[in-house]
Amino acid sequence: SYDQVSSALLNQQVSTDIISRLEPVTSGLFFNRSTASSPQIEIRGLSTINGPAAPLIVVDNFPYEGDITNINPNDVESVTVLKDAAAASIWGTRAGNGVIVITTKKARYKTPLSVEFNANLAIGEKPDLFYLPQMSSSDFIDVEQLLFSKGFYDSAISDPSHPPLTPVVELLNAAANGTISPQSADAQINSFRQLDVRNDFDKYFYQQSKNQQYAISLKGGSDVQSWLFSGGYDNDISDLDGGYDRVTLHFQDNFSPLKNLQLGASLY
Repeated sequence: SYDQVSSALLNQQVSTDIISRLEPVTSGLFFNRSTASSPQIEIRGLSTINGPAAPLIVVDNFPYEGDITNINPNDVESVTVLKDAAAASIWGTRAGNGVIVITTKKARYKTPLSVEFNANLAIGEKPDLFYLPQMSSSDFIDVEQLLFSKGFYDSAISDPSHPPLTPVVELLNAAANGTISPQSADAQINSFRQLDVRNDFDKYFYQQSKNQQYAISLKGGSDVQSWLFSGGYDNDISDLDGGYDRVTLHFQDNFSPLKNLQLGASLY
């Protein structure tokens, strides 16, 4: 059982990592985001309790031990996800949790020079913090005034540990103790009625997200040699926190001095 994802299908997504492009187009591939900052990849769900559950990742016929998010999706020709235990007959016991086989783009012999350039720009709006209907600040203050008049906060006010109270309750308590006049307390409380922290979050914290991706590749080949060079630059700015920058370079050279003999080298 397997799924094969072509380069055309991968390029329907504009994310900067190969995993985000595989997730919406590959069945049986799960991402557990509940245990760590980076998602744990599982094929057909959890396969063991205490042992490693991550699938084997193979890039150009070699097991890949690095961070899979470092692979530039624009360098990938195709991805094959092997789901069943039969993959162990090819890749050994480490394939018990499944295998993700990544094949990068290759240069070919006897081909003229070709240049490929790809650029993506995705802009996302700020989240709508008012989408969920919530009680307004004015209504919330009315509830606090009602609860204060019923003695709801008396235990918290007299507690020696001084648990935190809202500014409105503090003003109501100060007016009740005669620390400030009722008119001054009412004026300050009315000023709070006009405030909504969601407006502050929308103005000072959130921003439009911007995902930029640029990639260029050059490849060609003669009768005895083929070569490929590619470079990529990614710049992501999320809607809440900082950005993400990545530069990737890939060089590949194949040399065939004799029939049935080929020497190859790759640099990432």
